Amino acid sequence: MAARAAPGVEESERVMGLGLLRSSSFGRCNDDPPSPALGDPNPARFKIVRSFALGEWLAAEIVWPDASNFEGRKVALYRSSLAQLQAAAILDPHFSETPGPLVPIARFVPTEEGWDMALSLMELLTR
Repeated sequence: MAARAAPGVEESERVMGLGLLRSSSFGRCNDDPPSPALGDPNPARFKIVRSFALGEWLAAEIVWPDASNFEGRKVALYRSSLAQLQAAAILDPHFSETPGPLVPIARFVPTEEGWDMALSLMELLTR
């Protein structure tokens, strides 16, 4: 039996940051990003807190002040350079089926342990 949306709920509404039952190519640099739902990160408003590059990999701790979980703080691993990250005007922390240098390949809990795990993964990937 096929799942149906609840009465009054559009099938394309976002649940926990995911667009349900619709496709999206958003996640890379994009001049016209969709408006985020309340509590979701605004891809045009972010601050890089710290970063570390190793080979082709970049770990970054970034704050999206509009995001409600973890005070908008996220730790992510990118196949990118710091220069590409710093030049970005739009940065979406969500995964995407369409690859790009500013689409995270992994995210970690935004704690020191999560940061250490990101660095450990980078080390494994550069072997």
